[in-house]
Amino acid sequence: MRRKLHVNDGQVVGLMIAQDFQRKGLAEAIKAMTDDPRLVLVVVGKENPSAYVRMQHERGLAGRVTFAGPTTDPYSFYAAADFFCTADAS
Repeated sequence: MRRKLHVNDGQVVGLMIAQDFQRKGLAEAIKAMTDDPRLVLVVVGKENPSAYVRMQHERGLAGRVTFAGPTTDPYSFYAAADFFCTADAS
């Protein structure tokens, strides 16, 4: 899966699987990304990501956030990730 996502061996992959990007905190995850080019974010879900694509470009993160679309096999994405992004329910 990392090859399919064009992730290099030296990159660190954050993963968010969500059907409601706003509620899951995707904007906050994008804003929290550092200048370190090793950090990439993979987003899996069926929601239209156009607003978040614009956000990544505005923040100079083009190519570091991948919107993979929906999946029936989330396990392969979990196996490719180094850490998971989740929302704070409080």
